[in-house]
Order: sequence, then C-alpha cells, then structure tokens
Amino acid sequence: MHKILDYLTKVIGWLQIVASPLLFGLGIGAIIFFPNPTTTRLIIGISIATLGLVMGIFSTPELDKNDSDRKEENQ
Repeated sequence: MHKILDYLTKVIGWLQIVASPLLFGLGIGAIIFFPNPTTTRLIIGISIATLGLVMGIFSTPELDKNDSDRKEENQ
C-alpha cells in the first residue's frame, strides 16, 4: 500500500510540473491560431503546444532521482 501511495504522489507531482509549460504552450498556440484560423497557423500552434509538452517532460529530472541520490546531495 505504501508503494502505491508513493507512486501516486510521484505521478501527481510529475503531472503538475508538466502541466505548466504545456498550458503555456497551448495558450501561445491559441493566441496564434484563433485570430486568423488557417492551416499554417494551426500547424504553428500545434508545434508550439507540442514544444511546451516536451519542455515539461524534460523539466522533471528531480522526480527521476532515487531517494538515496537525494540524500547524498543534501550531505
């Protein structure tokens, strides 16, 4: 049961970290697309949103570390 709760908190933390750049990218993509909806602007908007998702995924190295690695850094 303890492992499930630990895993669940890590997943929630990861989603919170990823959500911020993703929402920022979606907002910028929407600002680009909605004033003049064309296919080119749609592609640019989707590209920016995807870039936000990728940046969010790669901004989570702290969650990938083991507890033993964190203890060594704090000493």
